[in-house]
Amino acid sequence: MKRLALFILAAFMFAQLPLSAQRNVAERATDKKQIHQGEKNKDRDKAELNEFNAKIAKLESAVKTASFVPAQKIRKSLIIDMEREIAQAEAKTGQARNEVNQSRNEVRHEKNEIRRDVRAGRPGRAVRDVRDKRDDQRDLADDKKDFSDAASRLMRQKAILKQVRSRPALDGLTKAEVSEQMSLIKDFRNIMVEDLRATKREIIEDKGEIREDRRETRDDRRR
Repeated sequence: MKRLALFILAAFMFAQLPLSAQRNVAERATDKKQIHQGEKNKDRDKAELNEFNAKIAKLESAVKTASFVPAQKIRKSLIIDMEREIAQAEAKTGQARNEVNQSRNEVRHEKNEIRRDVRAGRPGRAVRDVRDKRDDQRDLADDKKDFSDAASRLMRQKAILKQVRSRPALDGLTKAEVSEQMSLIKDFRNIMVEDLRATKREIIEDKGEIREDRRETRDDRRR
């Protein structure tokens, strides 16, 4: 009963906020959700990168001693890991696309706020909304770059996996061909490193957006 009363009170207080402030609160909730998911992805990706590196080391050792049976087993395990990484990259790219759409909506909302303020003869509010629009446009540019980078990483990962799969086994390959396979696997690993760095950077960006939303909400409450 107490929890229900608190929920009703929170809903009532939220309804008393200006529409722009309500939108900022909703955006802040979305940013928090993205940060939470980003932290989970970061921890998972770090653990998977460490495991991938360990398998590469084992594969290199097996290849050096011409132990092709264990080498092929490790290679198959790495291919499974690469397939998993691509599936995760597809999900991240989809999320990055959603964030672009969300940021584009925020810019449109700010433009509408500016027009309303100008029509209502509220120059002070219009100035603040212009500043908020500028912040949202910067966030949109960041999100567009994040999406482009994520899509590029995904495309490169798929191309590498296709090349790795083009060789059914390591046994029977020339030394140069084995070296090429190892280089491809390491290139894939390097993209995993890029992705982890991007996740860390996006978490920082989302935290910055939360600070912006809080400031905008404070401004709206003063109106």
